Amino acid sequence: MSNQRVLTRHQVSRVKPTLTPQNTDVDSRCMGDGAAFVQNLMSTKHSLVDEGSYFVTTNPIPQTVLAYGSAGTQAAFSDTVPFMQLINTAGPQDANAPIVFFDYLKLLQIGGTAPATTTSVGYAIKVDNGFRASTAGTPVVAVPVCPNQQLATVAPAGRVIYFTGAVATIPAASAAARLVSRGQLKGGPTLVLDEYCLASGMVDSPANGGYLTTVATYTTRCPPIAVGPGQSMTIHLFFPGGATNPFSYEFELGHFER
Repeated sequence: MSNQRVLTRHQVSRVKPTLTPQNTDVDSRCMGDGAAFVQNLMSTKHSLVDEGSYFVTTNPIPQTVLAYGSAGTQAAFSDTVPFMQLINTAGPQDANAPIVFFDYLKLLQIGGTAPATTTSVGYAIKVDNGFRASTAGTPVVAVPVCPNQQLATVAPAGRVIYFTGAVATIPAASAAARLVSRGQLKGGPTLVLDEYCLASGMVDSPANGGYLTTVATYTTRCPPIAVGPGQSMTIHLFFPGGATNPFSYEFELGHFER
């Protein structure tokens, strides 16, 4: 079979074109550099849900408290003290292995007594080759949020690991590790029923951090973060000034795979 080339015709137009009647052939629209205009009928992540690429991980039972730190919270950043990890279990040698994209993490502070004498809630995120595994972590299988996906058979590459009880230790980061985000979830002491949301790549609404003396929801942006096959993302959470009482919480983490 001889090689054949199919040429497509585009009309350069930054201005919105005039509407044409139904069932009429028209030229497709493009920019001056030839890049085609594409309009997504579902401008949010619903298309990822529809194709079965979006997953959510939560603590196993609602209103079940997870305690970060048995006696007191982590008061300062430590490279070897994790709060939570998102790993990509796909094999690096697999040509069809997906990339795991972190979307958001939501934390609801519940139960117990809020960590004492804290002055803020800080976080940092590192990505690294390898899993930086620890036997202290608890892995949780993510579930697809598309009702058409068979929950018993779908096996996403992304897996969340959370840490409870005494502050855990993981291996030190490798030379390939990258610090990809650093910020604060709240600029003041924690309160029971505060909710913190860390949104990755959020561009359509402003962050609403800061500090209120009453219970509130705080949202913080972080950059889009991708975890390659055989790699891991570690979230570090720390509470400057924290002395006693663990951080008790529930969580929800969303990710998608492509």
